[in-house]
Amino acid sequence: MTNWNVWKQAFDQVKLREEGDDIEIDGCRRFDLDVKFPNYEIFWRLHVVPATNRPGNNLRFREFIDFVVVKMGMTSHGIFCDLVTAQEYLVRVRKDDYGNRYQNCLQSLRAGGDAMQKFDDLQRNIIQDLLAKRLGRSIIVWTKTQWQCNWKNQYDKLAAYRNYLTHTNSPQVMLVGQANGEEIPYVPHEDHFNSTAVSRGTSRSKGIRQIPPSGILSKPSASGRMTQLSPGSTTSTLRF
Repeated sequence: MTNWNVWKQAFDQVKLREEGDDIEIDGCRRFDLDVKFPNYEIFWRLHVVPATNRPGNNLRFREFIDFVVVKMGMTSHGIFCDLVTAQEYLVRVRKDDYGNRYQNCLQSLRAGGDAMQKFDDLQRNIIQDLLAKRLGRSIIVWTKTQWQCNWKNQYDKLAAYRNYLTHTNSPQVMLVGQANGEEIPYVPHEDHFNSTAVSRGTSRSKGIRQIPPSGILSKPSASGRMTQLSPGSTTSTLRF
């Protein structure tokens, strides 16, 4: 059997928007997800493509592929599917189409949160645990210090916000009247749903807070940003 360097030269030529499955090709061509998330294509090229009968149209896993590799491929694909869903609803939101009961907003946030949690499962439980045990060696995706300093706070906040929206199935909306008679929807700002707020929620087993605190609210603006409103200041935050 030829060595990996020879195979890698062939796999480096494989493009997600050409050799992916229908969902991956669609996500690349409609939303440029291979450009927005370039590491997905790198991961797919190095770990998924060699495990299948690509290059070519046969997307099935090769015979006798280890179950951990299959799990890696299926989980990463699930992440991509969630990103496609989030983008589909995001397009509508950016056109000020919030949907019946603001479902377009809700589903975009939910799908994005699902992708984030699947990614955490991929790196923490599958790669650093299952794959490391299978290979008999330690695998560090990022160090504990990197996680604490660069990722944890943002992850905890967005995961809690996703959990709140998912388990309540509807964002709490306040319609605020404007001088021209228009009513603009405001929703609780995601900064309220951090790990502290969740731990004090009335349903700890679900990781949600039943009654969000009053105070800071946010609204979707015409440019597609969520804008934090607090006394005397306006700060742009979560991008829609």
